[in-house]
Amino acid sequence: MIALPPLAQGTTFAGEYRILELLSHTNHLALYGAIHTPSGEQRVLELIFSPVVPGQAFRDRFIRAASSTSAAAGPIIPRVLAAAIDPTSMVPFIAMEPFRGEVLATASMRGGGMQAADALSLLGQVAAGLGQLHAVGVLHGGLRPEAVVLTADPTQRTAVKLINGALAKVLGDARVATAPSAVPCDPAWAAPEQIEGHEPSPASDVYSLGLLAFTVLTGQRIWRGTADAQIAREAVKDALPVPTVRAYELGRGGSLPSAFDGWFARCGARNPAERFPSPGAAFAELQLIFQRAAAQFTGSISPMTSAHLVVPPRPTPKSGAGVLLAVGGILAGVIALGALGAVAYKGVVRYQERALEARRAAEKAAASETKTSSAEVTTPEAARPEGSDGPSVDIGSLPTARSGRDRRERDERRAEARAEAAPKAETREVPARVEETSTSAATSPAALAEGKASSAPPAKLQVVDLSAGRGKAVASGDKITVRYTAKRQADGVVYDGSHAVAPFSFTLGQGRVTKGWELGIPGMKVGGKRRLVVPPQLAYGEKGLGSAVPPNATLVFDLELVSVD
Repeated sequence: MIALPPLAQGTTFAGEYRILELLSHTNHLALYGAIHTPSGEQRVLELIFSPVVPGQAFRDRFIRAASSTSAAAGPIIPRVLAAAIDPTSMVPFIAMEPFRGEVLATASMRGGGMQAADALSLLGQVAAGLGQLHAVGVLHGGLRPEAVVLTADPTQRTAVKLINGALAKVLGDARVATAPSAVPCDPAWAAPEQIEGHEPSPASDVYSLGLLAFTVLTGQRIWRGTADAQIAREAVKDALPVPTVRAYELGRGGSLPSAFDGWFARCGARNPAERFPSPGAAFAELQLIFQRAAAQFTGSISPMTSAHLVVPPRPTPKSGAGVLLAVGGILAGVIALGALGAVAYKGVVRYQERALEARRAAEKAAASETKTSSAEVTTPEAARPEGSDGPSVDIGSLPTARSGRDRRERDERRAEARAEAAPKAETREVPARVEETSTSAATSPAALAEGKASSAPPAKLQVVDLSAGRGKAVASGDKITVRYTAKRQADGVVYDGSHAVAPFSFTLGQGRVTKGWELGIPGMKVGGKRRLVVPPQLAYGEKGLGSAVPPNATLVFDLELVSVD
């Protein structure tokens, strides 16, 4: 590959461009602010690191392709003012109208994925830019983070420039001409038909838009492989990854709403005809998914939210659901609705099983390092009626006593903990006690602590303290913040969870969460971790929750109490 180290300020490039500053530099391109010395006007100069030494045929195709996007020039597609090959370095370059910014490949990896509102703003503009190219008969063909330039602070809503339209085919053909066995594109961002050397179509850009959406929301690529050949095999031969499962494996659980899986599956359909009909249609459906998640969370349109847990991937933005609207007035297409959830999991059962086996092994290893105390109730003894014979939560998770002194110390610590919890228990708005379920091997404390699934749903709520906290205890009416993961007990699929850097906050006792949470959280202390196995009647019951939770499903929640206000 022909590449150049970063050019110093004041350097003259291609005989007529004086470098002012480096905007971005990656393995594939460099962006500079520059002055066109003959005219004295500012330009953005893009140097493209080509895989071959360009000949005349490449030169002609490159110039035609770069210039073809000018018909779509506007706020998103920058106007190309010149395209050529530097005779000294033999590096292809494009001179564009001036703007300031950095490529998404540099910005998006800082601190993980973007907030939902920022991601939707970016993706909406990218979809609009693709639509503008398609409208003039131009395919982008090379959509990836390096083709997206953020022209404002990447932590805020930002303006986007979409660059490198129409160049992917030219560069890919040059790569294959030099090495016939080479992949003719960047497989991490290309559609299967492009990887196999077939002619791309607008549907190829839709495929790449799905990959880009996963990355801007999680900060990670979806593929496991690192080499081109590995990624190409995944993209063409293997089952399409399930985004929410993959995000969990990458430590980004909760970055995506469960309905994202169906959306991604349609973008990534192997048959191009089964994808969204346009980038605008794909974005419209994605926007609707996030609007529904926010509306369910706030209770503005969903009647289920008063009794069911519906948690968006991140806290609702302060400006309300309206901030989720992006690029108003410039997006075209239809909203593609339907039962996308079933599509999301088609052909990926083996992938999920491997992921779940690894996850369960990790949970088992973690559980073996802690002494767990288990109970199938929701409140400490002090919260139950006098004389009740129901089981109690071992609040302190105390070790077994080996002497009379140990027993006395244990009893004193238990009494102190119960006394601390008693005043709050008097103000509870939930039942004081949940009846004990029958214990079997599948629902024993050890089995619950290891996350083992039961063959039949439990009749009552089951609670396991994985580790005891030392902070303030929770009571109904408290505003609390938790981190959590939510999975279906039957197959172990994680369908929801809080983002690692954005825990979920709510007020207990106001019907904002499932009944299982309302009953199972009181008594937790800050810093503690608790597992709730919630039967259907205390979760989503016969209705389920779309494709994420089927009817009459038992759910398993792992919670960590972050704070109590």
